Amino acid sequence: VGACGGAVASMAVDADTAWIGDESGIIYRRDLATGAINYAFNAPIPALGLAVQGGDLLCAGGTSVVRLNKTTGAVLATYTLFAPASCIAVQGDEVFIGSEWGLSMRGDATLTDFQFFGTCGGPVNSIAVDSTHMFLGSTDGSLYRVELATQAVLVFTVGGDLASMAVHGEDLLIGDSDARVVRVHRASGVLKSTLDGTFPVGALAIVASPEVGTPYC
Repeated sequence: VGACGGAVASMAVDADTAWIGDESGIIYRRDLATGAINYAFNAPIPALGLAVQGGDLLCAGGTSVVRLNKTTGAVLATYTLFAPASCIAVQGDEVFIGSEWGLSMRGDATLTDFQFFGTCGGPVNSIAVDSTHMFLGSTDGSLYRVELATQAVLVFTVGGDLASMAVHGEDLLIGDSDARVVRVHRASGVLKSTLDGTFPVGALAIVASPEVGTPYC
């Protein structure tokens, strides 16, 4: 559907726009209606994780999270983390960060207070959140399901390096650098299906499909 100038490391969808970030910090904008993809702006950090929150774009990379104006790319706020960020997810006003150090962090959307939120058995490569749980994908092939209220953890073996992740219905879609996407039931960890792709999947986002058919009365 389009090409970027560097290795895609992150992706976020906001209404009719997909934001795509590469490892060097370049952000691209894809118009979902027309399919046009263009350079948007440069983030001041590697764009290893992207999320939309409060009308702005959150970018995570290195030991920082920055809040960017979606129109100009201007930095509106910056927060320094105690561990390097590898991915980011947002649930309401809460921000969740995964780290290559094998841990996760949780903070509020003002980017003023991130706290340690749990560890994994390997580096965190991807993250997703629903209303009750955080999901962490580790490079050792493990999927961690963390209850937000109690921090209770379940571990499922998925395989691969879990390079990217998104919630879809009752499932998780998990992309891998071996060019596959697997559908996993997010409560049980059961593998439901596998899609063989063409390229390593460095980032993944869900776009709602238009309704099938023609409405009439």
